[in-house]
Amino acid sequence: MSKDTLPGITTRAMRYSRAVRRWIAAGRPVRSEEDVQDIFETHCKNCEQYDEKKEACVICGCRVRRRGLALLNKIRMATEGCPLGMWQACDKEKAGGSQRSSDPAH
Repeated sequence: MSKDTLPGITTRAMRYSRAVRRWIAAGRPVRSEEDVQDIFETHCKNCEQYDEKKEACVICGCRVRRRGLALLNKIRMATEGCPLGMWQACDKEKAGGSQRSSDPAH
């Protein structure tokens, strides 16, 4: 898969759906803005698999950004991690202590 090619729409939709289900089942825990920015700057921004134009990972197809609502930013969802293992989902204890999302969609 070239850097300019994200996974197909069906694959992305299925992966996104699973991620959102995990996130909701865990109580919608979110990382702090500082944690999101740190993960993005440290791991995503310079990763060969990050498509800056699309603000997405070409491996999983998810949107990854410095900031933004959890539903639009994989890094913000504390239940999610990098498919290459560069950053991990928060463990249950930390995720349980994370902020709960105030996304207006919920």
